[in-house]
Amino acid sequence: MNNVKQIPTTTALARSAPIEPQSLAELHELAKAASCTNFFGMNADQALIIMMAGRDLGFSYTQSLRAFHVIKNKPSLSADGMVAVCLVRPDLCEYFRVVEQTETRAIWETKRVGQ
Repeated sequence: MNNVKQIPTTTALARSAPIEPQSLAELHELAKAASCTNFFGMNADQALIIMMAGRDLGFSYTQSLRAFHVIKNKPSLSADGMVAVCLVRPDLCEYFRVVEQTETRAIWETKRVGQ
């Protein structure tokens, strides 16, 4: 006899609506909550600016916190973030590919559309 419980697909992992603060105060509260987790290694004010900068590039707030690092008190886009910015804009970026990869380095090549 099969004792595996079947879960209807209509109830399995439903997607929720994205978090959309309605004011700067609400966004700042979200930044404070994110900074309190210590997952992202930044204070609330840094998180706020990074969340705003990431949204300018099309990232969600959580993607923004993951895609930027604070280096010498400046937000710096990570390598993964740079790739994401390129790949999300096929109208600007024709391709982004690995040219060379070793244990210690990787060389990537990209081509801007029309270049």
